[in-house]
Amino acid sequence: MKKRDERRIKDSCWNRAHEGELVFVLLGRDVAAPAAIRAWAAARVRHGKNFAIDPQITEALDVARLMENAPKDASLEDQLAAAERLCQIYFKIAVEARGEDQVRALRDAAISVAE
Repeated sequence: MKKRDERRIKDSCWNRAHEGELVFVLLGRDVAAPAAIRAWAAARVRHGKNFAIDPQITEALDVARLMENAPKDASLEDQLAAAERLCQIYFKIAVEARGEDQVRALRDAAISVAE
């Protein structure tokens, strides 16, 4: 999640943290961040805190992929273009796995929630 969104969104991890609770922030430009995110996600699943398909886990893994695929010195426009290409790849994979109608329905539902 972007810094500005972390503060703005009521249910973000940052805003849900208790007063005095320890937190740790990973920066998108840190080359070790994607691996750390994947290790955290795997540990949550291994300890029974999440299922691999839970939004908390899938969103974290999406952030790890975006961090890896976004050039560190790219403009915001270039980073968004890279994210769009990544989304197109995931859409194609999902269509192959689940069928186009089901994936389009899920996509439309996600867009309506985001708006």
